[in-house]
Amino acid sequence: MRYKHYKNANVDVSEFALGTWGLDDSRWNGHGGISEALEAMKALIDQGVNLIDTAANYGNGTSEKVVGELLKSVDRSKILISTKFGTQNDLFTGGVYRDARFGTVMRECAGSLKNMKTDYIDFYFMHWPDVSTPIAETMCALNFLKEQGKIRYIGLSNTELPLLKEALKYGQVDVIQPPFSMIDQRYKETMEWASEHGIDVMAYGSMGGGILTGKYRSIPNWPAHDVRYTFYKGFSEPAFSK
Repeated sequence: MRYKHYKNANVDVSEFALGTWGLDDSRWNGHGGISEALEAMKALIDQGVNLIDTAANYGNGTSEKVVGELLKSVDRSKILISTKFGTQNDLFTGGVYRDARFGTVMRECAGSLKNMKTDYIDFYFMHWPDVSTPIAETMCALNFLKEQGKIRYIGLSNTELPLLKEALKYGQVDVIQPPFSMIDQRYKETMEWASEHGIDVMAYGSMGGGILTGKYRSIPNWPAHDVRYTFYKGFSEPAFSK
């Protein structure tokens, strides 16, 4: 396994990460169940993967709980956990809303720690910007959690450059998490700026949700609610043919 050294965090992170959004039964189709997922996750860790990425809203905590089961059988000190807050599922409407207020960050962090049965989170990301909440308030919450030792590193995911610069007025941002692949380079400028200013980059969707693996030679026949149809643009026309 190859590793990248993160400057602000001062940790070595495996270039291959273990993502858990696929455990969200409400928005993904086709995973083989919890036992198979745990077996695959253990196999990856045995091969040197040390980064597990999850989020509170992946299956309304389901993915975090699976990560918690995994942590029972591995050395926690050798695993880097990345999870996210601020994007919540509305179980009544089926929609998603964003909330990065101080109290919400506190509550979600406590929930994530409980779900994963761990005392701390390594990388804690604002999942998506919340335009209704000043970034100063969100950063205040993150700084407080870092001082308490509940999180180790502050991260911003899906964040444009102006908001990143604004966040830096209120504290250190250790890492950003934008989508980046051969077919999605919309955050390239932000990534370059971050790198030049000592902020590490943890990109996601590097294989385009699977479209760049070569597995899919025709558009998959998933249920209409499968999030990959809309989130990863490569699974719809005209992008798929291109």
